[in-house]
Amino acid sequence: MRIAHALPAAPAPVLRIPTPADDSRPLTIDEAALSLCSQTDPEVWFPEVGQPAREAKRICAACPIAARCLAIALASRPRVEGIWAGTTEHDRARILAARNREARRQAATAALVADDADLGEVA
Repeated sequence: MRIAHALPAAPAPVLRIPTPADDSRPLTIDEAALSLCSQTDPEVWFPEVGQPAREAKRICAACPIAARCLAIALASRPRVEGIWAGTTEHDRARILAARNREARRQAATAALVADDADLGEVA
């Protein structure tokens, strides 16, 4: 096994998806030292096409900075490659698409509320 530390055997909690307002600045030296990926073989984070990313996802699930890592990955342009916070590039694309749909829905709702308010003033 390529991991230099013990991981919990119990199922990991669901990772909270960060919002655009979450902190996506680069990791500090202290945060990087806490990251489990820094203690793991780099090959784990770049599985071959078609290969499962189970090991990387398991490590990320136990990582104390996974939410910050995901915020960084989602904010990165160009998009980052490999596994970040237990997410693949495809996973992150789906998260960003869902976030964009929600932003559009909120904007449309706000526009309807504004239109209703304008109609109320006329009447």
